[in-house]
Amino acid sequence: MKIKYFIFGGSSEIAINLIKILKGHKIICISSKKINLKIPKVKFIQTDYSKKHVHEILSKNVKKFEKSAFLFFNGISEYKAFYKLNQNEIKKIININFILPI
Repeated sequence: MKIKYFIFGGSSEIAINLIKILKGHKIICISSKKINLKIPKVKFIQTDYSKKHVHEILSKNVKKFEKSAFLFFNGISEYKAFYKLNQNEIKKIININFILPI
C-alpha cells in the first residue's frame, strides 16, 4: 500500500523538490500561496491555515484505511535580528514555525 503524503508549506523550494522525488504517490500539497504546477497524483490546495480550513481539508482527504504521512515545510524566516522584531512579528513567527505544525 502506497502512502498518501500531506505536505504543509508546499510552495517552498524544498517541498517542491520532494514532490518531484515522490512522483507516483498521492500527494496533497497545502500552501498559503497559489501553486501553478501540474503533476500527476498531486492535489494543490491553497489555504489561510485557519483551524477551520485545515480541518476541512483533512476531513475531505484523510481516509480511514489509507496510510498517511504528514510533512511540514511551512515556516517564516526573518531577515532582521530577533531583538528588533515587535511582539506581533515574534508571535507570527512562533505560530507558523512551532505551534501550527503541532
